[in-house]
Amino acid sequence: MSIVTLTEAKAQCRVTHSLEDSLFQIYMDAADAWIANYLNVDNPPLNAAIKGAALLIIQDLYENRGATGEKDFKPNPAVDRLLFPYRENMGI
Repeated sequence: MSIVTLTEAKAQCRVTHSLEDSLFQIYMDAADAWIANYLNVDNPPLNAAIKGAALLIIQDLYENRGATGEKDFKPNPAVDRLLFPYRENMGI
């Protein structure tokens, strides 16, 4: 089960058609994996902060699909702020 639903992911990106549903599922799976790795857990807790981070990651993947762009791509600090309190066993 994904952290967010397909409907939530599409709403975050303001997409109303179903032409890219399979692409959204790939991004949802990628966000789930990235978050689990960042938190050092197998199954991320499902709360508003984790869902918000997943939506931001999915939106970034959707909006920046190309390998290059006109702007420099930087990590989203909001994602780090949302997820950091939930990291486990990081040796701190």
